[in-house]
Amino acid sequence: MNMYDNARLTPKGRGILVERQERGERVQDVAGAMGVSTRTVYKWKRRFLEHGLAGLGDHSSRPVRSTSRTSAKLEAKVVQLRRERRIMDRIVQETGISRATVGRDLEPVDPVVRYERDTPGDLIHIDTKK
Repeated sequence: MNMYDNARLTPKGRGILVERQERGERVQDVAGAMGVSTRTVYKWKRRFLEHGLAGLGDHSSRPVRSTSRTSAKLEAKVVQLRRERRIMDRIVQETGISRATVGRDLEPVDPVVRYERDTPGDLIHIDTKK
Protein backbone atom coordinates (compact mmCIF):
# COMPACT_ATOMS: atom_id res chain seq x y z
CA MET A 1 0.00 0.00 0.00
CA ASN A 2 1.09 3.54 -0.62
CA MET A 3 1.53 5.92 2.27
CA TYR A 4 -0.69 8.94 2.10
CA ASP A 5 0.97 12.35 2.11
CA ASN A 6 0.16 13.42 5.69
CA ALA A 7 0.93 10.12 7.43
CA ARG A 8 2.52 10.69 10.84
CA LEU A 9 4.04 7.23 11.06
CA THR A 10 5.48 4.88 8.48
CA PRO A 11 5.72 1.16 9.30
CA LYS A 12 9.33 1.82 10.36
CA GLY A 13 8.20 4.67 12.65
CA ARG A 14 5.56 2.41 14.16
CA GLY A 15 8.29 -0.11 14.94
CA ILE A 16 10.29 2.61 16.71
CA LEU A 17 7.16 3.61 18.62
CA VAL A 18 6.62 0.04 19.86
CA GLU A 19 10.34 -0.35 20.68
CA ARG A 20 10.33 2.80 22.81
CA GLN A 21 7.32 1.64 24.76
CA GLU A 22 8.78 -1.84 25.30
CA ARG A 23 11.95 -0.22 26.70
CA GLY A 24 9.79 1.17 29.47
CA GLU A 25 9.12 4.71 28.33
CA ARG A 26 5.78 6.17 29.40
CA VAL A 27 3.02 6.14 26.80
CA GLN A 28 2.56 9.92 27.10
CA ASP A 29 6.28 10.53 26.47
CA VAL A 30 6.36 8.24 23.45
CA ALA A 31 3.23 9.83 22.01
CA GLY A 32 4.61 13.35 22.48
CA ALA A 33 7.97 12.48 20.94
CA MET A 34 6.38 10.78 17.91
CA GLY A 35 3.72 13.45 17.41
CA VAL A 36 0.72 11.17 17.88
CA SER A 37 -1.96 10.60 20.50
CA THR A 38 -1.71 8.11 23.35
CA ARG A 39 -4.59 6.22 21.77
CA THR A 40 -2.47 5.75 18.63
CA VAL A 41 0.41 4.38 20.71
CA TYR A 42 -1.91 1.83 22.33
CA LYS A 43 -3.37 0.90 18.91
CA TRP A 44 0.03 0.10 17.36
CA LYS A 45 1.19 -1.72 20.49
CA ARG A 46 -1.94 -3.92 20.37
CA ARG A 47 -1.48 -4.64 16.66
CA PHE A 48 2.17 -5.54 17.27
CA LEU A 49 1.23 -7.94 20.08
CA GLU A 50 -1.49 -9.58 17.96
CA HIS A 51 0.33 -9.84 14.61
CA GLY A 52 4.01 -9.14 15.18
CA LEU A 53 5.88 -6.96 12.67
CA ALA A 54 3.23 -7.64 10.00
CA GLY A 55 0.71 -5.83 12.21
CA LEU A 56 2.65 -2.58 11.84
CA GLY A 57 1.96 -2.38 8.11
CA ASP A 58 -0.91 -0.50 6.52
CA HIS A 59 -4.36 -2.07 6.48
CA SER A 60 -7.05 -1.63 3.87
CA SER A 61 -9.82 0.76 4.86
CA ARG A 62 -12.36 -1.25 2.86
CA PRO A 63 -15.09 -2.67 5.11
CA VAL A 64 -15.13 -6.42 5.70
CA ARG A 65 -18.83 -6.63 4.83
CA SER A 66 -21.48 -4.32 3.46
CA THR A 67 -24.86 -4.69 5.13
CA SER A 68 -26.66 -2.56 2.57
CA ARG A 69 -25.47 -4.53 -0.47
CA THR A 70 -28.18 -5.39 -2.99
CA SER A 71 -29.00 -9.10 -2.95
CA ALA A 72 -27.83 -11.21 -5.88
CA LYS A 73 -31.44 -12.13 -6.76
CA LEU A 74 -32.55 -8.49 -6.90
CA GLU A 75 -29.41 -7.51 -8.79
CA ALA A 76 -30.09 -10.20 -11.41
CA LYS A 77 -33.66 -8.91 -11.80
CA VAL A 78 -32.44 -5.34 -12.35
CA VAL A 79 -29.88 -6.50 -14.91
CA GLN A 80 -32.58 -8.47 -16.74
CA LEU A 81 -34.91 -5.45 -16.81
CA ARG A 82 -32.08 -3.20 -17.99
CA ARG A 83 -31.23 -5.61 -20.82
CA GLU A 84 -34.90 -5.54 -21.85
CA ARG A 85 -34.43 -1.75 -22.21
CA ARG A 86 -37.01 -0.89 -19.58
CA ILE A 87 -37.31 2.72 -18.43
CA MET A 88 -35.10 3.34 -15.43
CA ASP A 89 -37.79 5.07 -13.36
CA ARG A 90 -40.13 2.10 -13.85
CA ILE A 91 -37.41 -0.31 -12.73
CA VAL A 92 -36.93 1.84 -9.61
CA GLN A 93 -40.67 1.71 -8.85
CA GLU A 94 -40.85 -2.04 -9.46
CA THR A 95 -37.79 -3.02 -7.42
CA GLY A 96 -37.76 -0.31 -4.75
CA ILE A 97 -34.03 0.34 -4.98
CA SER A 98 -32.35 3.68 -5.72
CA ARG A 99 -32.04 5.19 -9.18
CA ALA A 100 -28.25 5.34 -8.81
CA THR A 101 -28.09 1.59 -8.17
CA VAL A 102 -30.31 0.85 -11.16
CA GLY A 103 -28.24 3.19 -13.33
CA ARG A 104 -24.87 1.51 -12.76
CA ASP A 105 -23.00 0.32 -15.83
CA LEU A 106 -23.76 -3.23 -16.85
CA GLU A 107 -20.40 -3.73 -18.53
CA PRO A 108 -17.07 -2.79 -16.92
CA VAL A 109 -15.47 0.34 -18.33
CA ASP A 110 -12.37 -0.27 -20.47
CA PRO A 111 -9.22 1.22 -18.95
CA VAL A 112 -7.70 4.25 -20.63
CA VAL A 113 -4.76 3.20 -22.82
CA ARG A 114 -1.84 5.59 -22.50
CA TYR A 115 1.48 5.50 -24.26
CA GLU A 116 4.90 6.90 -23.52
CA ARG A 117 7.61 8.01 -25.91
CA ASP A 118 11.32 7.33 -25.42
CA THR A 119 12.37 10.94 -25.73
CA PRO A 120 10.51 14.23 -25.41
CA GLY A 121 9.32 15.61 -28.73
CA ASP A 122 8.95 12.25 -30.51
CA LEU A 123 5.35 13.07 -31.15
CA ILE A 124 4.67 16.66 -32.12
CA HIS A 125 1.20 18.06 -32.64
CA ILE A 126 0.86 21.19 -34.73
CA ASP A 127 -2.38 23.13 -35.06
CA THR A 128 -2.81 24.86 -38.37
CA LYS A 129 -5.42 27.27 -39.59
CA LYS A 130 -6.52 28.11 -43.11
